[in-house]
Amino acid sequence: MPDPRDAAAALRARLVRAQRATGAWGASEQGPDAVEPSALAALALHAGGDATGSGPTPAARATAWLLARQRPDGSWPATTQVDAPSWAGGVALLALARLGADRAAVARGAAWLAAREANTFDLSTRLLFRFQKWRGAPVPTELDATLSGWPWIDGTFGWVEPTAVALLALRAAGARDDHAADRIAMGRRMLIDRAVPGGGWNYGNTKVLGQDVAPYPDTTAWALLALRGAPGADAVVRSGLARLPALLAETRSSLARALSALALRAHGASDAGVRVALAARVIDAPPADVRTQALALLALAGPPTPFHPSGA
Repeated sequence: MPDPRDAAAALRARLVRAQRATGAWGASEQGPDAVEPSALAALALHAGGDATGSGPTPAARATAWLLARQRPDGSWPATTQVDAPSWAGGVALLALARLGADRAAVARGAAWLAAREANTFDLSTRLLFRFQKWRGAPVPTELDATLSGWPWIDGTFGWVEPTAVALLALRAAGARDDHAADRIAMGRRMLIDRAVPGGGWNYGNTKVLGQDVAPYPDTTAWALLALRGAPGADAVVRSGLARLPALLAETRSSLARALSALALRAHGASDAGVRVALAARVIDAPPADVRTQALALLALAGPPTPFHPSGA
């Protein structure tokens, strides 16, 4: 039986070797320095024990790089090749808040993220869908379109993963002003609304043209992480946790197993079997992308709830 500690040690060593002179990581060995993998790698190395002898630790070097990449409006770009706000800012804020980085930078990031809002269907579209449903015709999608989460790209619809990451980041950053509180409450309601029949989450829909959509383990895990302790979420959390083992049985994805282990652990459920399966997969087929490496390290060697403030 594979030992999760051995797999974690291999992942940690690989991440340390892959860190660039800039302090950042790319999405893989090729490509520009990128915010999301750098943030997750910093969080994973810090959570799993980051000491490397004298000099700044890998997590400290990555933290400095992330702080230097923050734009004046508080956002972060996806990579060094673009200079525009991106979804990766939520991941950066989450990591920096959990790493105890500069409070002013975290506050600017939280203000930007709270102000970032997905588009929703306008009134005419909602009325059209309602009329189609009244006629018995299938509608493109069935959800509460008044609930605005967070998008992948500015000016577009809200989806489960960026909404979940934003909720985790704002909570980690301690955002408590009225606007942030309103956005957190709406984001939670949006995730509750988007749970699919039978438990779990798809990417953002529950039905398409009258047909139920399938849940996925990675999106289900993100939603479960974000809804930990959320008012009114007990029913969808229970059904999501109950559905997760069946979803994992259908995949060998290291990413799905890592996120699922983190979600189970966050809700006090046993993740032992998932961690063993993840360790075996990591040893047999090491993930090539830094994002999966970092999340797998968090799952195998991190604290019980690396995405949540202590005791929260």
